[in-house]
Amino acid sequence: MLVRALRLKLAKACKVPKARAAAARVWLVLPGGQCVELGEEHAGRDLAYWGVEEGTRFVLVDDGR
Repeated sequence: MLVRALRLKLAKACKVPKARAAAARVWLVLPGGQCVELGEEHAGRDLAYWGVEEGTRFVLVDDGR
């Protein structure tokens, strides 16, 4: 799955309006507790590149603008 698809699925699950879904930001929580933003420059990358597997935590940020 691509990062772009994940962002849209998370936005849908969190009931973010479609108009704001593309602007929502996704952060990957690393095992040590650090966070990495999966921004537009990473939108075309597959989640396997980041080592995402079952149990990986993400944070979805919707600024509401």
